[in-house]
Amino acid sequence: IEPDLMTYGKIIGGGMPVGAFAGRSEIFKKLAPDGPVYQAGTLSGNPVAMAAGLAGLKLLTDDMYKHMETLAAFIVNTINQTGLSWKALHIGSIFWFYKSEHAPKKAEEISRDSMKQYALLHRHCLEKGLYLAPSGYEVGFISSPMKKDEIESFVKVVVAFLSSLK
Repeated sequence: IEPDLMTYGKIIGGGMPVGAFAGRSEIFKKLAPDGPVYQAGTLSGNPVAMAAGLAGLKLLTDDMYKHMETLAAFIVNTINQTGLSWKALHIGSIFWFYKSEHAPKKAEEISRDSMKQYALLHRHCLEKGLYLAPSGYEVGFISSPMKKDEIESFVKVVVAFLSSLK
């Protein structure tokens, strides 16, 4: 698959509000000043966001990505080895919990019951000072400053809570 256009959000601005798009040159030649299509945005080229994004790029290393992926894999492997009905998967440093024998491919495959249970997990984690996305449809993210002992504590809380569910 080769996309015509790609969009990027605030990650390119180090978390600051900015967006960008990229694509093939024949598409971009249609944009002003070369072409007839005018494109602008409120925060286009925001110098603070661009400086933050550049600073972030200078800090990233291959080891950081390996570290984050290792932590995400630890979460997934630990959850999946519990024998619980809840499972996890990850791609890189992004992880997701689901309650199903097989990972759902479409939102319709996710049961309402599992979303109710996830809401309880979310609340429980908040009470323990752990922050998950508020919806079970959303993924979780590992960030580079996270350490193995923090992830172990997180997984311990999650497994204990999920084990208590009927």
